Amino acid sequence: MKKALGEEVDGLLNSVCEFFISRQKPTIFDPNSEESDLIGNDRHFEELAASMEDNGVNSPKNLTVFEFYSRIVYFEKKAKAIEAATK
Repeated sequence: MKKALGEEVDGLLNSVCEFFISRQKPTIFDPNSEESDLIGNDRHFEELAASMEDNGVNSPKNLTVFEFYSRIVYFEKKAKAIEAATK
């Protein structure tokens, strides 16, 4: 009985692993590709930095990771409050 249960659990775990692995998008590191994850990350960082500058943060690229993230959280909370107030 224990062996059958162990095999059943192993089969279930393998199925779960295969499910998540099949859903993973492979990372593209080619700097010449428009779909490059590296370029996408850089682009998103630049967009965040520009958005912060538009909202009064001076030199957001010089912030520490903690400071940068804290400001993102602050602006998200502020946006939700504004959205809730306009409903």
